[in-house]
Amino acid sequence: MTANKDGIRLCDHCKKPFDDGQIVYGYKMNSGNALYFCHGVCAGAWLSGTFNRYDIKPSMVTTHKYKRPAGAKINYAFTAWVHPKNGGDDYSVQGSMTLPIETENPDEVVKAEMQKMLKKKRSAILDDFSFRRV
Repeated sequence: MTANKDGIRLCDHCKKPFDDGQIVYGYKMNSGNALYFCHGVCAGAWLSGTFNRYDIKPSMVTTHKYKRPAGAKINYAFTAWVHPKNGGDDYSVQGSMTLPIETENPDEVVKAEMQKMLKKKRSAILDDFSFRRV
């Protein structure tokens, strides 16, 4: 099982975290380990290749709805450039942000927080930033 540092299980193909209630495909290997894949492209790509290579029958693959652990969080790392309105040298601000997993549209929330931070620092440009999930 692949999981991030918050204990949220990741797809073994694309490494993205599973959403709560998402349909997940699982296959238990002879070694006792299990592989888990997103519904759709990841499972389809893996299953079609694996069925051919290892002679796995569809009955050996299970599906279930994923349930995220309680209190799970989404972590973001960001870099923003401050362009002072009154002139002066531009400078960067780097940091991290944590949101509850239940947050709807977390990327939009992060964008809004970044713009708020740049406005507070009196930046002339409010959209010069980047962020990623970690």
